[in-house]
Amino acid sequence: MASLRVVTARGVAPEQLQRWGAGLLAQDLGTATLVVAELDDACVLLGRHQRAASAIDVAGASARGLRVARRLGGGKAIAVAPGAVGVLLAVPPGAGLAVHASAERAINRYVRGLLRGLGGAFYFGRDFVSADKRQVAIVSQDGAPGGGTVLFEAYVAVSAPLALPAELSRYPVHSDARAVGPAHTSLHELRRVRGFAEVAQAIASGYAQATGAWLQATGEDALVEGETPGPDVLENDDGWAWSGVADVPIGFIEAQVRQEAGIAQAARLRGDFIAPAFVVRALEASLQGCRLEFASLAPLVDAALGLPGATIVGVTQLRVIADAFAACAPPATE
Repeated sequence: MASLRVVTARGVAPEQLQRWGAGLLAQDLGTATLVVAELDDACVLLGRHQRAASAIDVAGASARGLRVARRLGGGKAIAVAPGAVGVLLAVPPGAGLAVHASAERAINRYVRGLLRGLGGAFYFGRDFVSADKRQVAIVSQDGAPGGGTVLFEAYVAVSAPLALPAELSRYPVHSDARAVGPAHTSLHELRRVRGFAEVAQAIASGYAQATGAWLQATGEDALVEGETPGPDVLENDDGWAWSGVADVPIGFIEAQVRQEAGIAQAARLRGDFIAPAFVVRALEASLQGCRLEFASLAPLVDAALGLPGATIVGVTQLRVIADAFAACAPPATE
């Protein structure tokens, strides 16, 4: 029987959880690892690839006493309250779990332990887990290059919903009202209030049932910290051409480029999509020296999303990515 190493921790800053996740991806784990952490502070968490200036009112968040950080995985911005639970499941190649998933199916497969742990919760292929037809948790993923470790990430609303306050959102109204998903709720509102120890035990047991693994409890000292996930929350936009935001099924996508005479010198892909960070960085690097025309951009987008371990959730047509970069080109002169 395969083993699943389990770490439970209380009083954890969101940034600490992210560094643990980065450390799990940087190691040669050998054994699947589950981290269940009780967060200690209220803050706004951007999706890994979001552009803060487009997605949220950073000054407004600060005025509310909410600092802004990033999640390890992609997706939309959320607001977490003290007591919210963060979950990381890192699965290296050959971990031997009964449920094994490629990057393309990671969320669909590895959310199953969380669903069992929460009881009466459902996942329908988007970026959230629902209960009573409301969002009670959000899910995402990251991964190591070369088809290495896959990391599933979730945040569970315990005392308060994860919804970003409407007044802090800076995105325009999406063309599809379904993109935001159903209303948010919490375990407290659902009258499923349990202490952290009980929640952590239920989630760990859920993963034991879903994966067929033997649970091996261990302490926080077994975790190695990685680097704080980038990019910086507040990026310097000086000298960057901007595409504007475009609708995608999960939210919005946008691009920025430093360019000279229509040739990209540096590139940024931003938005609410979910994709391993190494894929996004590989695409951005490959665009250096590329002409900002669809015919030149499209093959590079295809190549990046074809890397081992690559996937993207929330974008159904890859051409929208090439179109976003092409929109950064200077206007044609007559």
